[in-house]
Amino acid sequence: ELESAIATRDAVRVSMLAEIASTYMDIRSYQQQLKITQETIDAEKHTVSIVNENYRAGNSAQLYLMQARAQLEQTKTQLPYYQNLLAQSEYSMDVLLGHQPGTAYRMLEEEKPIPAVTDSLLLYTPAKVIAERPDIRVAESNLATATARQGVAAAQFFPDISLSAFVGFLNVDAQHLLERDSKSWSMGGNILSPILNYGKLSSNMDLADAKQQEALAVYQKAVISALSDVSKSVAAYKKQQEYLIAVDKTVTANRKTADIARSRYKEG
Repeated sequence: ELESAIATRDAVRVSMLAEIASTYMDIRSYQQQLKITQETIDAEKHTVSIVNENYRAGNSAQLYLMQARAQLEQTKTQLPYYQNLLAQSEYSMDVLLGHQPGTAYRMLEEEKPIPAVTDSLLLYTPAKVIAERPDIRVAESNLATATARQGVAAAQFFPDISLSAFVGFLNVDAQHLLERDSKSWSMGGNILSPILNYGKLSSNMDLADAKQQEALAVYQKAVISALSDVSKSVAAYKKQQEYLIAVDKTVTANRKTADIARSRYKEG
């Protein structure tokens, strides 16, 4: 039971640290999204200005001007959306850290980039990973506890034997110390038989067996769930790496396109 309690404490710590890290990543992500959204709004305002000048000069249709303005207004709707997500994440961080509402905002008000994940992440086999999971150790300790209680319930069927004895001297005179009349002794025994409580003991044994089977089922479920979690996480990590590579290529292509467009605009 002590081992189970220690593992439960470890599980709470791991979950808390993971949630704090995840919330911190969300806060930095939403800050970056707000920054990008504001930059996009500024760029689209410049686009509307250009289209409006072309429209007034008769070089562009009013439709293009309306489309540019609609795009600008659509982008503006993203500001309150990300502002709300950022505020919710900051309040969640306050709860996780045990602070008054608004503390996380003051702590993280200074904008910083999203933390980069190291490329040296090692992916162990699922069996290696689950062996270190606190929830598995909790289930394992609970199973050991339930199994030990089976032994306790079985031991109650056997007689409880109590022996007591006394050896002493009635006469402490040195001259008669070893004589028969000077010695005093008594011996007795007590046997408490559980036979009269057989029905209760049988029920206790059945209960202990049922608890052991329940603990075994919980342990098996914990192992299967852990294997599933690890397998899904490994698969997601691999696919996320592929997605990251594809996005990086897209960013490179878009930057080149933007450079060309900017050059053409400057050259008229």
